[in-house]
Amino acid sequence: MGELPLFELKIDFEDETGVELVSLVDRPAIMVDWQAFNKSKESFKVISKDKKIIAGFAMIANQSIYRNDGSGEYNVFFSKDTITQIVQKFFKTRPTDSANIMHTDVMADGTYIIESFQIDKERGILTPKGFAEQEDGSWFVSMKVDSDKVWQDVLDEKYKGFSIEGIFEHVRINNNQQMNKTEKTIFNQIKQLLSGSDEAKEEEVVVTEEAIEVVFGEAILSDGTPIKWEGTLEVGTAIVVVTEEGDIPAPDGEHELADGTAIVKTEGGLVTEIMEMEVPQEEVAEEPVEEVADLAEVMREAMSLVAEQLEQIKKENNAMVNEMAEFRAKVEKDLEEKSAKIIELGTQEIATPVTRVAQKPIWKKY
Repeated sequence: MGELPLFELKIDFEDETGVELVSLVDRPAIMVDWQAFNKSKESFKVISKDKKIIAGFAMIANQSIYRNDGSGEYNVFFSKDTITQIVQKFFKTRPTDSANIMHTDVMADGTYIIESFQIDKERGILTPKGFAEQEDGSWFVSMKVDSDKVWQDVLDEKYKGFSIEGIFEHVRINNNQQMNKTEKTIFNQIKQLLSGSDEAKEEEVVVTEEAIEVVFGEAILSDGTPIKWEGTLEVGTAIVVVTEEGDIPAPDGEHELADGTAIVKTEGGLVTEIMEMEVPQEEVAEEPVEEVADLAEVMREAMSLVAEQLEQIKKENNAMVNEMAEFRAKVEKDLEEKSAKIIELGTQEIATPVTRVAQKPIWKKY
């Protein structure tokens, strides 16, 4: 399976982007269920039967979320800073009762936010007890449910978590993003040349490099099923099963690794426990020692290759600019010659009267 496109989702305070609604859904995209504080069941905690409060994470910072829609398959994520912007804009522009059902036009009557905060370990704002630890910037909310119908649906487990709904700017992170920036710069220079601007001659092509390294782990289960995860395999890590149709959250239960080193327990697609297993000494195969190339030398070779590529791009761009300058000079010379010819003809005596015929305007649609 090839690398899927990765987009960072962002918003702007000055346009229509941002979160408009928090939806009650049966399968949260962040793969984390809420907790209802009045039902005694494994995934819920009992606080008080008369409180009717549901709580959980609405957004998790830097979590890769798989999407498959009309644009194809891709992954998206929200950074800590973007989630902060989203929360601030949401409370500035939206009412706290902005909640709907399953991303439809049906509103969750009598359901409203009563608590909201972002995880910030430095300030002592930690993940609430009973929830898997999440990164700084993750958004946690609590909602009061006054509607008997909505609350009954919660008790019947028709809805299990929160999902945000809004408009976001998609910024491509991987797959030749830098080349697209360079091409855009060259296009702007050509456009300035054709418009007669001298700025393009003096403008230098500035190429910057941006990259976000996403480290994935993978393993095979004892039944042959391939799994993978982002970052370190630990409690709270999201596990997905690799299938021909795409990646899906790991089902609830215990999953033994094929090498027999551990059993991973998952719930809601997240690791809840890792049970390490002792492997008999005689079964431990000696791993060959591989020679590791000097890291500094590898980095120097990589930087040299990048420098060569950037120099080639700059040469091609300069050649294109020179060609456009020569073309412009030729056009100006032709115009000067034609203007001189017209002036010369205008000084000659006209032997035959010229009859001008009026033309009808030509309409075009653009």
